[in-house]
Amino acid sequence: MINQRRPRSSALLLLLFASFVAGTLAATYRVTDYGAKGDGITDDTQAFTNAWRAVCLNSKEASTLLIPGGKVYLLGLTKFGGPCKHYIRVQVDGNLKRVDEVWSDDDNNWLLFINLNGRTVAGPGEIDGQGASWHVHFSLQM
Repeated sequence: MINQRRPRSSALLLLLFASFVAGTLAATYRVTDYGAKGDGITDDTQAFTNAWRAVCLNSKEASTLLIPGGKVYLLGLTKFGGPCKHYIRVQVDGNLKRVDEVWSDDDNNWLLFINLNGRTVAGPGEIDGQGASWHVHFSLQM
């Protein structure tokens, strides 16, 4: 009876270890590694675009785009487009804030996730599109 339980326990431990290793091997792409400052002054749009391109083209399994906490990242129009090779998690630990400009083209989406088969956006960070200033601009045009 004891011999039958050991193989089951060993198989369970092996499965848990494999899950742990697979989870730790998933690639994490930090926007700060691609030049994002997160100082609330610098426009970080290009750094986010470069980090997204890297995570989207990742040939490994599921990956994470990490937006580190304790910072404010200024972003202009940003398209997070696919198709991407695998599932992507966007971990928003820092705060995203729209740059203080208004776009005049037809594509007025500040942050756009498009043509993606699998993604999650999660985390304690804030996403601030500066809606009040946007509405003031358009009400003046009327």
